Amino acid sequence: MNNGGFNNNNKNNTNNKALAVFELYKMDERVTITELYDAYLECRKKKRGTIPCAEFELNEAANLHELYLELNSGGYEIGQSDAFCVTRPKDREIFAAAFRDRIVHHLLIRKIGGLFRGVL
Repeated sequence: MNNGGFNNNNKNNTNNKALAVFELYKMDERVTITELYDAYLECRKKKRGTIPCAEFELNEAANLHELYLELNSGGYEIGQSDAFCVTRPKDREIFAAAFRDRIVHHLLIRKIGGLFRGVL
């Protein structure tokens, strides 16, 4: 499906690296394992029963620990998205983030979501 448009989401992110949460938002604090675990629990609520969630859960403690180390060292890299097409309610391309990236999304919202409340 190509309607002439293209995805520019990462056009300025040439090395596919993401800054650690505390670097991106000039925070002095590090991500705690508790914050990461809470974000994980929130993320898996609606993803339970999916293959990516089940694969992550198989080695949950090690996967969370690895993500924790990557976030706090600045070595976290965004994973590859799954791309697929849907036809309802209209034709469109969907790019779904990898499960571990979804955990980081939940973590970000937990850490900085309050900055945006009342902005709109």
